[in-house]
Amino acid sequence: MSLNVSALSTYTDQISGKLAKEILLASNTIKGDIVAIQYGAIGNAVQLNSIKSTILGTTAACSAFATSGSTVIGATTVTLCPVKFEDSVCIDTLNKYYLSFMAQSKFNTEDLGAFEDVFVSNKVEATTKAIDQMVWRSATAAPNYAGSAATTGNLVLCNGFLEAGYLASASTVNVAKTAITVSNAYVIVDDILTSVAANASVLLDEFNLYLSPADFQSYLSSLRSLNLYNYNTQAEATTNILHPGSIGMHIVKTNGMDGVASGTALATKKENIVLVISDESDLNMDIWFEKNADAIHTRTKIRVGTGFVFPELVVVIR
Repeated sequence: MSLNVSALSTYTDQISGKLAKEILLASNTIKGDIVAIQYGAIGNAVQLNSIKSTILGTTAACSAFATSGSTVIGATTVTLCPVKFEDSVCIDTLNKYYLSFMAQSKFNTEDLGAFEDVFVSNKVEATTKAIDQMVWRSATAAPNYAGSAATTGNLVLCNGFLEAGYLASASTVNVAKTAITVSNAYVIVDDILTSVAANASVLLDEFNLYLSPADFQSYLSSLRSLNLYNYNTQAEATTNILHPGSIGMHIVKTNGMDGVASGTALATKKENIVLVISDESDLNMDIWFEKNADAIHTRTKIRVGTGFVFPELVVVIR
């Protein structure tokens, strides 16, 4: 029994564009619908356009037409980062896994699928996780949000949402962070809500507080200890919950923030925090066999960027 590596090249050549989109769409940031997405960006940067109007009334008397109020058209620039993920695996190593896979397939009543499906799915899953962390935690220089280890590997390829929030600190609402524990989580979130009410009250009707998975778990445990969490043991996993006592503050579990220092967070409306994704021509995933190296190579290329439409409506907890 031998491994036919040509099946992998054929498989990915047919749907390379679809695979690249699947990688992006499978991420918690997009699949979870926790931020706004702008697709089809072309070039190295895009503008997030905005408009603000101030309306001033006057007494209803007969007179010449007089303009009142103001209209301000603005834009925030988002720089797109070209990112490439490359990997190689020796065919001998892969062949050992393939033989084990074939043995399982013969005796397992569950259909394990084609080997090339399993191999590609593994690469998609790993790349998806890397991209998810990159769009939240990465920083092209030493990260300004304290307590992060975003100084190596994938986390230096772009500026993620946390770094973008810090770089816009002249406009954002800035709150000093406190490490979150089960005993203080509810109080800390309440304090953040107070800061939002005082400095960006327009958010109160509906906005998200983005927490790392660890801090989100501490928050849920805090609600349970205070008898504020009514849960159903048969329900699906909780990833988004309305903060008790708030008008519309949603606490959101954010996988891409896994690994940040406890207490690090962002708060804003979903529509205000934007992940920009390039045109399909810049998205692809390829897998091929190189005979000279006796190895299978994988390459995924994407272009993404992060930003905020209205930085003044972003609360950065750092």
